[in-house]
Amino acid sequence: MASSKKRIVLLDEARGLAVFCMIFYHAFVLFHEVLHAQWAFDTFKFFEPIQPAFAAGFIFISGICARLSHNNTVRGIKLLIIALALTFISAVLLPSFGFERTQIYFGILHLLACSMLLFSLSKKILDKTPAIIGATLCIIIAFVTRDISFGKIGLWDDMMFRLPYEWYNIDWLFPIGIHSHEFYSADYFPLLPWSLIFLFGSFVGISVKAGKVPSFAYQSHIKFFEKLGQHSLIIYIVHIPIIYVLVFAVQWISSQF
Repeated sequence: MASSKKRIVLLDEARGLAVFCMIFYHAFVLFHEVLHAQWAFDTFKFFEPIQPAFAAGFIFISGICARLSHNNTVRGIKLLIIALALTFISAVLLPSFGFERTQIYFGILHLLACSMLLFSLSKKILDKTPAIIGATLCIIIAFVTRDISFGKIGLWDDMMFRLPYEWYNIDWLFPIGIHSHEFYSADYFPLLPWSLIFLFGSFVGISVKAGKVPSFAYQSHIKFFEKLGQHSLIIYIVHIPIIYVLVFAVQWISSQF
């Protein structure tokens, strides 16, 4: 094992790969919604089944990194401010310029910010929980609550428990996954089940912080993904505006012919 004080480059590379996949996915979504391009829709539908996988990977890695951070409270507050600014831009400013279905009320940045703050607030309890028990409980609860946005929870289809219909007549519970049919967020990652993936990563992070990772995890393999991972936050923030500019540039050029 290498020293735990060295940077674990594999985490950067894995996070960079996840960010790249999300950018790739969002590009096709926007090309379809704005330009109504059939090829973009077909590509989006093809990759849609695996989208939760790379999103979960990104959240899981963020949970690991929470164990490596010196101050998750400060990180969480800063990220929450950025997430709220994103909500203002996407739900207030962009619609005023004629953009439709751009609003993001609780996207992945909101989720990560709240998860960091929840982790920080509950760290003393989490530290007293054996890692294997905590990690197992996180996976079970995440699986049980995977369909909470559809009004049900349970282990599998034959054992699903229907939540009260009245809960879904209101939208103020959308941060935890409960909302009406009218609610829409272009990027939506509610606390249930996604915060459990973050917490699962935080339990795995105990071993990572202790240096219990193979030596190749400290070595650089793919510089491109490594750099993406090291600057994942700023890249994630700016990639949507950049894609919008590209989409509307294509739309303008097409209109000239």
